[in-house]
Amino acid sequence: MPLAFLSVLVPPLTKTMRIGAESQLMCAQNPLREGLTVWKEGLALGVILIGIGLLHGYFLREGHLWGDDFAQYLMHAKNLAEGRPYGQIGYIYNPHYPELGPPAYPPGTALLLVPIWWLWGLNWTAMKGMMILCLLIWLGVVGWYFRKEVPLPVRLCLVGLVGLNHFFLDQTNSVGSDLPFLVWLYLSLWLVQKAEPPQQAGRSVSCCPCKTGLLTQKLQEEFAPEHAPIPPRRHKSPATRVWYLGAAVASWAAFGTRSIGLVVWAAIVLADWWQFRRLRSPLLWTTGLFVLLAGLLLWLIPGTTGYLDQISFDPIRWGLHMVQYGRQLAAFWKNPLSPLLAAALAAVLTLLAAVSYFRQWRQKVSAREIFVLLYASAVLLWPSYQGFRMLNPLIPFWLFYAWLGLEELRQRWKAVPLGLRIYLARALTVGLAAGMVVCYVSVLLSRPTGPLPEGIGRPSSQALFQAVEKHTQPEDVLIFIKPRALALLTGRRCSVYPPVQTDAELWNYFTNIQAHFLVVLRRPEALQGAEKRELVQLLADFAARNEHRLQPVWTNEDFALYRIQNITSETKQPTE
Repeated sequence: MPLAFLSVLVPPLTKTMRIGAESQLMCAQNPLREGLTVWKEGLALGVILIGIGLLHGYFLREGHLWGDDFAQYLMHAKNLAEGRPYGQIGYIYNPHYPELGPPAYPPGTALLLVPIWWLWGLNWTAMKGMMILCLLIWLGVVGWYFRKEVPLPVRLCLVGLVGLNHFFLDQTNSVGSDLPFLVWLYLSLWLVQKAEPPQQAGRSVSCCPCKTGLLTQKLQEEFAPEHAPIPPRRHKSPATRVWYLGAAVASWAAFGTRSIGLVVWAAIVLADWWQFRRLRSPLLWTTGLFVLLAGLLLWLIPGTTGYLDQISFDPIRWGLHMVQYGRQLAAFWKNPLSPLLAAALAAVLTLLAAVSYFRQWRQKVSAREIFVLLYASAVLLWPSYQGFRMLNPLIPFWLFYAWLGLEELRQRWKAVPLGLRIYLARALTVGLAAGMVVCYVSVLLSRPTGPLPEGIGRPSSQALFQAVEKHTQPEDVLIFIKPRALALLTGRRCSVYPPVQTDAELWNYFTNIQAHFLVVLRRPEALQGAEKRELVQLLADFAARNEHRLQPVWTNEDFALYRIQNITSETKQPTE
């Protein structure tokens, strides 16, 4: 299937790459040709997106991994579909372990899942299909966002590289907020780009592809500035206000999907202040609207502020995050053939992107540059390491800036020979392209299919859910390392144990929440690396040391269910 897909995709893409730039050149002065080009570009982008969607559908796998963020979104969606209060879910928040998740998630993802739950209930295929749809919409916005700055062939390659990457193939196999968040984030930036006049929507002329590419050099030579006058400023036109209004609503939707979406509108506001040393009228009233909507959301769902419990000052951890996320950039090019190839690709692209990004800061700063800075800083400073998914919004910008850097090198090095009629920049371009093709083809050919071997669909996991329903009562409180998944699939109230040092601290927490049962993981591999091994072992060791206070109820090869003895009833009832 992957090879068949590539064989169908490559010929039309090659043809598009041959004629795409010529089309841009011819439509520069002709509105009719511009309209035709928009239609053709949309068709080409649509073909790429359909191919990406089919490949994601082919690699969908039955079941779901143990990482239980998905369960909280589904419990919120279930409440909305069944008319119950949004925040009344079976998850009992542990303030001593806030990294697991806040008492309530922002409602954006849950709202997307409500129709699916209402129609089909817990249907993994339908929910993963929604994730694929969000991915395709996001990629479409990405392709259109760079339209004024990047030639069509390069944009199609960028969309293909992102959409077919193994990380995003993994993300469409799970339910979460990452992909819906990307849709609103990039839609916000695109709407702001539309609101700005042409001379401000893109980068400065000296950094534009029109100066770095060979085809656009012809454009500069054939169409002098007098043939393409710069349109007048339109800051206060009705259309500008509408675009900014749409951007504010989309930014609020991003914030309503993931709390870190707050940096989107912050970047837009700071970019306007950076350019004009003041906030213009459209930004003033749309900022007021954004603040009003965000405040209303926090008032209606106060549990989302639980993220504030995680904030801490730890420079050592920040430095560790730089190393960890740097490794994730290398893992973007992961392949079964050579880890060195993945590291080399990541290093070269990061160097090119960094040079281009900092050059842009010296020339003209837009919301894009400020967003990259704010978002990257937030990710690095966040107390807990979140894996590749936190880099999702930065990946298209990473590839975009790398391409800008490569284009500049092509201009600087095009006269430097490397052997007979081989130029250094061309050799670098071909080498990067060949490395990318090798990485992607080898990964797609070796990617597994079929049901997930571990996760909530595993027979031993299903047996656990059935045992909990059989041996516990709906009012019982359980302790488990993945409390939200257990709460969703059993209808019981569940909490995670705090990562403390003494048994007394654990017993104190169990008493405070009136815990009745303990679920111990006997085989850490059953979680497929979804949790730290030392945290898994902590509860297993605790159970071994306290056998006299734990009554075995049920066990299998992966899990053990214990009834907790001698829990007093004088403490307050747990709150969810």
